[in-house]
Amino acid sequence: MNDTPTEVAGSPLTSAKLAYFCYFAAMAGFMPFLTLYYNQLGLSATEIGLLVGISPVVTFIAAPLWGGLADATRRHKPMLLATIVLATLVVGVFLIGTNLYQLIPVVVALALFSAPIMPLIDNTVLAMLGDHRERYGRIRLWGALGWGAVGTIGGLLVDWAGLGASFFSYFFFMLLLLATAIRMPVVEQSIGSRFWQGARSLFADRQWTVLLVTIFCSGVAMSITNHFLFLYVDTLGGSRTLMGLSLTAATISEVPIFFYAERLLQRWGARATDGVAAGSGNPRLCLCAHAHALADLADQPATRIHLLGHVDGQCGLCGGASRA
Repeated sequence: MNDTPTEVAGSPLTSAKLAYFCYFAAMAGFMPFLTLYYNQLGLSATEIGLLVGISPVVTFIAAPLWGGLADATRRHKPMLLATIVLATLVVGVFLIGTNLYQLIPVVVALALFSAPIMPLIDNTVLAMLGDHRERYGRIRLWGALGWGAVGTIGGLLVDWAGLGASFFSYFFFMLLLLATAIRMPVVEQSIGSRFWQGARSLFADRQWTVLLVTIFCSGVAMSITNHFLFLYVDTLGGSRTLMGLSLTAATISEVPIFFYAERLLQRWGARATDGVAAGSGNPRLCLCAHAHALADLADQPATRIHLLGHVDGQCGLCGGASRA
């Protein structure tokens, strides 16, 4: 592959940008509202936490297995198309489940089929970029734009038509993703080394172990906040539109981080950039913990909107820098 800047700016990466936009647009209109759907079904906080916690565990196990299967069969594109279709179909089954035991297999199936989608797209983008991988942030930026744009629209739709609208939003953008993936030249390049061989190499290196522990702790903190934030805003009396606006607020702060990621990495290096990302998440968590008390001081909707926007602005800085 020719790794010149001309090729990096070519049409294959345009398809990749659209794929990121569609995937994260689908996620923005569906995933943040899923806990509200569980709550509407009458599930307890413990049951909601169990359903939310299943997905990352399944993804952790399934993603390397999918990667190994793709590498062994050299069928990366058919696998990407098949998993997009299956994940889309599984989401429709959510509307049938009404209790914890019916929803658990649906959540497992969705996590299983969603697990390889982003790794396959990421692998293709990195292969296209070649020696210019520091430009990944500018491609991944389109995912943030999809998340932010559809976040507000999704909130408006849910306010207008109910939580069922979030499922139709997911269907629409996943179908667009499927159409984009059909046209996108998916690179049949190894996603990585064999799983157990890679695992031994990781845990044998102390630096990698520290990195994995750091990622795990950060993921736990962000997962708790991201999945339960809308339930918390609901207790504050916030509308679904306000919840969607919070996603847009997060995106606004992510955009410059992704756009200037190349310069940040060149000036600060990966370690310092990750340090800034980790540090910027702490004020957000503190604000979340005291949001109720701070909002009650003024008891004004505008104050609550400003507070929520500031909280999710911290999310954007943290998330953008860590993923760039």
